[in-house]
Amino acid sequence: MELVRGYRGKLEGSLDPNAAFMVRMETVGNAEYDVCCFGVDAENKLSDDRYMVFYNQLSSPNNEITCATDGAATAFMVNLPALPPTIVKLVFTVSIDGAGTMGEIASHTLSLWQNGTERMRLSLKGSDFADEKAIIGAEIYNKTVWRIAAVASGFNGGLADLLASYGGESVEEQAAQPAPVQPNVQQVHPTPQPQPTPAQPTVQQVHPTPQPQQTPVRTTPTQVQPNSVIPPKLPHHEPIVPDYTPRPFVTVPLPQIPPIPPCAANDYRTAPLPTAPIAPPPQNTAYSTQPLPTGYMVEPESRFEYFR
Repeated sequence: MELVRGYRGKLEGSLDPNAAFMVRMETVGNAEYDVCCFGVDAENKLSDDRYMVFYNQLSSPNNEITCATDGAATAFMVNLPALPPTIVKLVFTVSIDGAGTMGEIASHTLSLWQNGTERMRLSLKGSDFADEKAIIGAEIYNKTVWRIAAVASGFNGGLADLLASYGGESVEEQAAQPAPVQPNVQQVHPTPQPQPTPAQPTVQQVHPTPQPQQTPVRTTPTQVQPNSVIPPKLPHHEPIVPDYTPRPFVTVPLPQIPPIPPCAANDYRTAPLPTAPIAPPPQNTAYSTQPLPTGYMVEPESRFEYFR
């Protein structure tokens, strides 16, 4: 099966992931190429350096991954069922040691073999890259089942940048970093100076001379102390005693009121009213035109009331 860049698929379609197989990597070019396979955990981190297999460490702790070199080719024997549960991905990389870039290579081939038969192949050439100094050829990872991803992408910063993306650090970079020099600081402890004791002020306590207590002189109401002010004498008021002496009863005669003389016949106060007969109003007549009797004054609004 020919793989292309960006391909992702299951291994079981081309080989048996429960049996051991070989991953063979070969790079042709003018530079010196280092091949590596390392395992990462579920957080995509290189958490266990023992599962970083390359020319300086040819196998993992239990030989789940072993490395062998044959000229320009490097082969990794992989036994996936033997890997611990913490390792969920294997990353296969190529980096350049020294001058040169991956854009200058003639070819790069990554192939999977099982039982002496080539089952998968990824073929790359220099035109697939530019200034990269390290590339990830492929990843074999466990996602419910074991799968393969043809990554075929790189890092211009080389293997150090590649490992940093997985939380790791190259051995060469660790050796290049000088250990921080601890400054030799001589601690000088100052000689403690005796603290002067503060002078306590002398306080002379003055006790007042006790004065003899004078017994107060009790005076009677008739005695007057010298230099005392005599209050003025208040005015004396005699008590008011009511007088209950009986008085003789005096009869005062009432004034005599003269009698009222009898009224005259022509007095207006007692004169009888005229008794002249008044003619009745005509029948079936709404209004009367007869003159009023002499001696009567009737308001106009009263005429209707008079004849009704």
